[in-house]
Amino acid sequence: SNGSTITIAGSCTSTYIVNLTGADAQTYTCVNSQFTFTVNLATGDGTYDYFVAQEEPTSGLLSSEVRITWIRDTSAPPAPTVLAPSLNPYRSGDGTLHLLGTCETDATVKVASEPSFSTTCENQYFDLAYSKSADATYNLGVVQVDRAGNVSSTATFTWIKDSSLPTAPVIVTPNQGHLVSSASSIQIVGSCLIGLEVVVSSGATTGEMIAPAGTLSTACSTGSFSFTIQKSGQAQYVFQLAHRASTGLLSGAASVIWSRDSLAPILSFNSTPPNPNLMSTATFTFSANESATFQCALDAAPYTSCTSPVTLTNVTTGSRSFHVRAYDAAGNSDSGTSNLTHNWTQSFR
Repeated sequence: SNGSTITIAGSCTSTYIVNLTGADAQTYTCVNSQFTFTVNLATGDGTYDYFVAQEEPTSGLLSSEVRITWIRDTSAPPAPTVLAPSLNPYRSGDGTLHLLGTCETDATVKVASEPSFSTTCENQYFDLAYSKSADATYNLGVVQVDRAGNVSSTATFTWIKDSSLPTAPVIVTPNQGHLVSSASSIQIVGSCLIGLEVVVSSGATTGEMIAPAGTLSTACSTGSFSFTIQKSGQAQYVFQLAHRASTGLLSGAASVIWSRDSLAPILSFNSTPPNPNLMSTATFTFSANESATFQCALDAAPYTSCTSPVTLTNVTTGSRSFHVRAYDAAGNSDSGTSNLTHNWTQSFR
């Protein structure tokens, strides 16, 4: 959140003492099986961990802890970046404009004046659809709102809808505006208007065209088209495809962004339990050098999905091994940099 106060509330055993520790310290006597803490934060943005446990008032015995993490974020994200269409102002005859670009993951990208036109940023990319039926000039202000509610500055884009132009071809594969893969080529398949040409208007050279070989265009004779384009670099590529009439008139563009990534993520432990560990729990934090998903396992158990931090409870005594592996959005992983194991001796149960 971007506020300066949060409320931590829940259920408890009446008359027990509820203790809040971590980034703040408070106590509360449980009443009607409920507790409430109000946490005020005067310092800046950051990640703050709080722990809640209840204490039996006579014996002083403590329950296990519940962890709450508050990520305080008051910084507005930058304006989203529109990568396609690459022309601004942009003219097309289609009833729907697709804006493709980069953003902050999990933010909401929307047209500021018409927020019903919105989408969620996934893996730092967005595909925002904006539909209008009337021919006109539409001046759009596009913003992103992060998970904490902070609003970015505005990216401006002008769309001139002109139904006298042919509509753009329709890309069917890839079936999303942004593709992440480790392959050395991309195949772009879709539907087109018979009698027109489909041309790769930007993003490739003739030498990169595998099929049709050595050419950036193909005749639409069956209502469908297919291009296979080869790239060798680790980079982001923006391809735009248009219809072309015999007069040379071009339609608006259908676009796709390809992020080519064949490098495995590099995984690191940020913290591990002491060795030997005298606590009944063992906590691990870890991260990768890029956006990744994680799988974890204890000893010889099968891997399951996990997120950092991982806290193991009631760990049996003896020699223990915690394993974690990372996969990036392209599915890259390897047995070296993407896989880690921490070995330790558990001495208390």
